Amino acid sequence: MDSALHRLRSPVDVTVVVIGIGLVTAALVGAALAAEVKYGLALLLGVLYAGVALINLPLGLALWVPLIFLEGIPAMNLAGKAAGSVIALAWLGSLYGRRAIVRATIARHRRLLALLLGLLVWVSISLVWADDLALAAEDLWRWYALLMIFVVVITTATTERAMRWVLIAFMSGAVLSIVIGVADGSFTGAADGGARLEGGAGDPNYLAANIVACSIVAISLLALPIGTLIRWGIAAAMAVLVAGLVMSGSRGGFLAAGAAVLAALFVFKYRRAYVLAATAVMLGIGALAFLNVPDAWDRVTNFDDDNGRSSLWTVAERMAEDNPVGGVGLNNFVVHSADYVREPGSLEHLKLVVERPHVPHNTYLQILAETGIVGLSLFLLFCAGCVRAAFLAAREFEARGEWALGTLSRGIVVATASVLAASVFLSAATDKRLWILLALGPVLLGLARNGATTSPSQPGLHRGLTDPTQPARQPPSRRATHP
Repeated sequence: MDSALHRLRSPVDVTVVVIGIGLVTAALVGAALAAEVKYGLALLLGVLYAGVALINLPLGLALWVPLIFLEGIPAMNLAGKAAGSVIALAWLGSLYGRRAIVRATIARHRRLLALLLGLLVWVSISLVWADDLALAAEDLWRWYALLMIFVVVITTATTERAMRWVLIAFMSGAVLSIVIGVADGSFTGAADGGARLEGGAGDPNYLAANIVACSIVAISLLALPIGTLIRWGIAAAMAVLVAGLVMSGSRGGFLAAGAAVLAALFVFKYRRAYVLAATAVMLGIGALAFLNVPDAWDRVTNFDDDNGRSSLWTVAERMAEDNPVGGVGLNNFVVHSADYVREPGSLEHLKLVVERPHVPHNTYLQILAETGIVGLSLFLLFCAGCVRAAFLAAREFEARGEWALGTLSRGIVVATASVLAASVFLSAATDKRLWILLALGPVLLGLARNGATTSPSQPGLHRGLTDPTQPARQPPSRRATHP
């Protein structure tokens, strides 16, 4: 009896179990390949990805990030959800071994996480007064998934290498979305004029908003000590991103780009020459793209028709006035929108309100109308906290003379601000790409306070990123740490 128990507890038995699982998995993959090649390949890729995520969670997270840019493609949407589930399980499985890191991260950002939990509790409570409970519940699970994504990112990308992987994957996702859209002819002959690139996002406006953010991330990555090949790859990616923005024909995307430039001039207070130079390069690429897509120029400069947004915004304002504290319930805007068409004031696009109800296409008005001033306040405070974390990280990096990471942190501030600006024209509260950017603020602050370093002697563009307010070869002053 004792010898049998000893055998069960021995390491050999664990090896046998692993081999057994491998044989069963191989048999299942073989059977799937025999039945249908595409399903067999999908299963094989899934097994390989699960193995990567279990062995190296940061790498698994980085490999998942590009998939959230391809959710307009049904197969990629399914793959993204499956990969996200694997990441969540791998994170839970590694929790015990990484408990010290997780505890320290949660303790550092406890106020930010408290705001997020408060927001989730409030949107959950809003189901009590939601008339269509099914619609509300359909949206509620997304908020809890976003909580999981946020926590996984801030507790997994805890090293400079892992953070770089996530940023490169983030930029690559937008590039891949554009390339796929062009390759399969994913232009839509929209009723509001001209063919527009949807890309893997499935919507030209969401594509454009994320292109702007990824362009800023790409420029910021050039500040890091990276190899020449990667630098040229990023430069090529920037050209693709700008061309994709032009082909999207999104006025909201270009307005977000303008807001990003203004934000950059403020955030990079002592490096405005760099900001203007980068803007000039991007404008040059954009001008060449407009020459090849003249219809896009006509669309982005035509503000006579807002495609019904003004009517939807008016309804949202009326709804919020009637339900100022709690709103009408999560995801219930479309249920109540038709109730507000008979009030004084003309609405030009009644079809979008009555016949084919649409969401407001404004993140802030939708949250206000559905969850009231309480929900909107919690959401804005949470976003502000994440942006503040990235800004504090920049100041702490620069106080130690780590100008490359300081520049990157300020770039994340601008990229996040650009998506928040674009959210005036989009219902993007549950957009995973926005939440990845929000999570990067706490990630960078954690790196700054854990003493992440970038040697100033390493080659690359970062060697020129010295304190512009101080003479050469002098340590940064107090003034430089408080831009």
